[in-house]
Amino acid sequence: MVVSGKAQQAASSVIGTEVSRAALLLGLLLLAIAQPAAAEVRAEWVINQINQKNASLPPALRTEKYGLMSESTFAFFRATNHIYWTDYGASPLLSAFGGPTTRVWLQGDAHCDNVSALLTNQNAVVFDLDDFDETLIADYQLDLWRLAISILLAIQENGGLPQKTQEQMIDALSSSYLSTLRSYRDNANELITTYSVRTTPSFLSDWMAQLAEQTHLRVLKKATTVASGKRMFDFDRPGVQSVSPSVQQALQAAMPAYQATLTGRLRQIPNYFRIKDVAQKVKGGMGSLGVSRYFVLIEGVSSSQDDDRILDIKAQSTPAGWQSMDSVLRDQLSAMISGDHAMRVVLGYRAMGYRADEHLGTLSAMGERYFVRERTPVRNSFELNNIVNSQRALPLVQQWGAVLATSHARADQDSSPLIPYDFEKEILAKVATERQRLAFLARVRQIAFFYAKQVSEDYRAFKEWQTSRAQIAGKE
Repeated sequence: MVVSGKAQQAASSVIGTEVSRAALLLGLLLLAIAQPAAAEVRAEWVINQINQKNASLPPALRTEKYGLMSESTFAFFRATNHIYWTDYGASPLLSAFGGPTTRVWLQGDAHCDNVSALLTNQNAVVFDLDDFDETLIADYQLDLWRLAISILLAIQENGGLPQKTQEQMIDALSSSYLSTLRSYRDNANELITTYSVRTTPSFLSDWMAQLAEQTHLRVLKKATTVASGKRMFDFDRPGVQSVSPSVQQALQAAMPAYQATLTGRLRQIPNYFRIKDVAQKVKGGMGSLGVSRYFVLIEGVSSSQDDDRILDIKAQSTPAGWQSMDSVLRDQLSAMISGDHAMRVVLGYRAMGYRADEHLGTLSAMGERYFVRERTPVRNSFELNNIVNSQRALPLVQQWGAVLATSHARADQDSSPLIPYDFEKEILAKVATERQRLAFLARVRQIAFFYAKQVSEDYRAFKEWQTSRAQIAGKE
């Protein structure tokens, strides 16, 4: 971190586990970024980081992405995960409640919109982590902090709440995280626990019950059409375009190797993965711009046109936190995946998820490595305007904390040979007393409020830079 890193180092020397010292850290951090000269240096660094990250995008796509990033502070935060990891990936602030045995598989880009209603491989709707493009193994606090920061930014975007209420919400997130881990001590319940219609607050369960009514056929009807008795993609719909025969042939040739990466029963079904049509995705969110991505229509369990499936095939590269990983652990993971970051995504997804999609696998074609998942009828994040609803706010953040803790607890020795310890025991040993618990809550709270403010300032600098660029272009 360019500016606040010095403040972190200075603060870490005086911070113990007492709540009063945690409050002092927040004061030091805020003091560091209040200096005009330092703020100017930070702003210049942020713009350089963003331009370096997006340098490979064609100019038109880069302009489009910058436009999307300019829409809100929350959108900017989502698009700058690489800055977050530079700021905190190796921060000394992790040491108070972290260490070599608190590393676990992370979502890697934890924020409110990446906790979604998903469909398990048994067609059950659950509330769980989603979008594992950035998954890796690192300290658990990096997921928790980023999720907490996103809550404050989501509150800001949706009209705001009193400071005290926001503090209570961040504490509710952290408390739920710890209490959920505590419920898994000396048992393996994390492997069977889900958050479903039966086990979530009524507003979430009602929402998930509605989603459960959606069918695979509905997905097919939204994206495809039937002509001359054969289902194919509907290219009159926005966001997709047809591909050349050579692309379809390359993907078909890659299917047997993809099937070999699967772990379920699907690869045993004859003709299940026969390709019927291919579409290239040309529009999407900020994370998909400039990334090779295809939708592949496959035969499914029978020759019926109504039980076809759609695979979502997305190219993968190194995650934002890759260089922040412990070097030994990074080398071990790299060797395990043979440098294939699509396989990294598969391993992280399987480790953290519950009864994950049986279509999860990797595919190599046209010089790129792709992560494969099914395009399902259920994959939705909860509307974030609920975060300022007085009846829903606290139960919602508590649910997010429970989901994150459960995913982390699943992803230790239970699921990965790279993590030879019981994650929840290691964390709970660091917050064994009430004083330690309160200090832990204070640490998450201070990081969340400090960095939410920092993101707002970074966003303002980005917007000013965008305005300046537009003015210069207008004069030329």
